[in-house]
Amino acid sequence: MEEFSNRTYSRKELTAFAEEGILDGRMYKKRLSLFGLFLSAVFIYTACMENAVPSPKEPGADVSGVLLYATNDVHYLAENLHDRGSRFQRLITEQGGKNIDAQEGILEGFRFSVKRESPDIILFNGDLTYNGERESHLAFARYLAELERCGARVYVIPGNHDVNNPLARSFFKERTQHVESASPREFERIYRNFGYAEAISRDRMTLSYAAEPLRGLRLLMLDSNKYRSNWILRRSEVSGAIPQSTRNWIRRVALQAKKDGSLLAVAMHHSLMNHHPWIREGFTVDDAPTLQEVFSELGIAFVLTGHIHVQEISQRRTASGRTVYDIATSALSVYPHQYGVLHLIPGEGRWRYTVQAAEVEAWARSAGIQDERFLRFDRYAEDFFKQDSINMLKRRPEFAFLDSGERRALEELVGVLNTRYYAGTADKNSQDIFQSEGFALLETYRFDFLYDYVQTIIKGIPPGDTELSIPLR
Repeated sequence: MEEFSNRTYSRKELTAFAEEGILDGRMYKKRLSLFGLFLSAVFIYTACMENAVPSPKEPGADVSGVLLYATNDVHYLAENLHDRGSRFQRLITEQGGKNIDAQEGILEGFRFSVKRESPDIILFNGDLTYNGERESHLAFARYLAELERCGARVYVIPGNHDVNNPLARSFFKERTQHVESASPREFERIYRNFGYAEAISRDRMTLSYAAEPLRGLRLLMLDSNKYRSNWILRRSEVSGAIPQSTRNWIRRVALQAKKDGSLLAVAMHHSLMNHHPWIREGFTVDDAPTLQEVFSELGIAFVLTGHIHVQEISQRRTASGRTVYDIATSALSVYPHQYGVLHLIPGEGRWRYTVQAAEVEAWARSAGIQDERFLRFDRYAEDFFKQDSINMLKRRPEFAFLDSGERRALEELVGVLNTRYYAGTADKNSQDIFQSEGFALLETYRFDFLYDYVQTIIKGIPPGDTELSIPLR
């Protein structure tokens, strides 16, 4: 089994990284002044350079009032891997709601928010790329470097799509073609400046690491992926696990943080708990109940996750009597294109979690963008997602037996329910749903899959999915 550790890179390797646009010089400015000069030439322009925002908290600063963004499932596909042709257009309709075609505006809208609010820390919790394409990783690392120029400190972990992915492809005209995927070591190398180079502790068997961006705050970034068998499977393994050796490492890091009087913020790609009866197998980590008990014992109150693409907060009261939360933040690539905002409020002794959508329309107006999709992005994004829900419904065999009026009623019902469910606002479901023609049809026909699916999302489940207060431990 391959092991990972911090190592010294040769000048030849560093030159290659700089040519690829990977490095922003954060860890090398003191070591390699010549590279600093070179890198300044590589990154001539970024959106935040004109009005550079100083980091709100320099490394080692106190943790009081820290503002942290958490996002995931960007599924970025490099622009040089497609031509927006017919094959790419079909790809857009096959993605389960991922709006790959609008990724430029979504990322710019997110950066607009970062520039305006100056978060101290940004976590990207896996599935950074579409299918682990090396070119997509390189391009996305350049975007992260631009985010850091806006004053934030960025940390990443891989998702199940990101490493050793046999499905890495380019899309030109009517053809798809295999392209190089990133290996675990390449992932570490490409994202060296976004967590790995400043890790204060590394798990030897995975891409997990711990970092201390601010005095009194430790980040525990966990690699929950099973990518070592992907080439045998000829696909990326969807399910995840935290092996025992990594759990032992987690225990050592957490106990050291407790000894040092530091808070812990934990992130991983896969779910710590089941969020939905059908979003379980392949989404929740193996042996999750035991891991929940471990976290509770170590005083870890919450874990920031992704993978399921749905805004959903689950909780479990463990044997120790403590409550542990799994905060799954929406996919940035999926409507409503929102991210988690975690604010430490020391005076109140708590973390406060909320969500916020990427400010695409504000960015488009400020940048003089003429593309109507971005100028009216909120409506465009909702319609795009609803249409994807309708396409899913049309593939159901029972849909063919309905008349046109019944089909429209069910399409409207499923479209509204899915937008609310993915946004974490299922609590808004009320009489507009229960008194609708579509709901009456479901009650009449009770289609197996569709009826069960709707029944599981029509009611919001405590503690709510878009806001949470977490007492400090």
